[in-house]
Order: sequence, then C-alpha cells, then structure tokens
Amino acid sequence: MFLWFMLMLLALLATAVLAILFERKNESKITKSVLCDIFFLGLLGAVLGRTIFFAGLEYTSLTFASATANVVSIHYLYLGS
Repeated sequence: MFLWFMLMLLALLATAVLAILFERKNESKITKSVLCDIFFLGLLGAVLGRTIFFAGLEYTSLTFASATANVVSIHYLYLGS
C-alpha cells in the first residue's frame, strides 16, 4: 500500500512539473463546470469499472470479467468526446 502511494505521489509531482513548464503561457482557465465534469467522470469511471467487473464475474468466468473491465476506457473516450 505504501509503495502504491509513493508511486502515485511521484506521478503527481512529475505531471505537475510538466504542466507548469508547458502550460505556463496558456491563458485559458479551468472553469467550475470543467472541474465538475472531471470530478463526475472520475467518480463514474471508478464505480463503473467495479460494477462491470463484478457483473461479469457473477454471470461468466473470471477471464470474461477481466476482459469486460477493460471496456471502461472505451466509455471514457465516448463520454469525453
């Protein structure tokens, strides 16, 4: 658990440094509606991923459940566009 936390912290710091370096001159601001969209898509993705996995596990094999859990990324692309 501690290793996972440290990896997430490292990823956060690396992303923040790159965002500061490359987006410094960007004049567009993040609005409240964009933040709400990001929050709800993240929440939906976490809940949807677990729900699809357990539904697939309940009705079929573990292999099919794992394959259907990977479909969540397709839902992200669909909802994001």
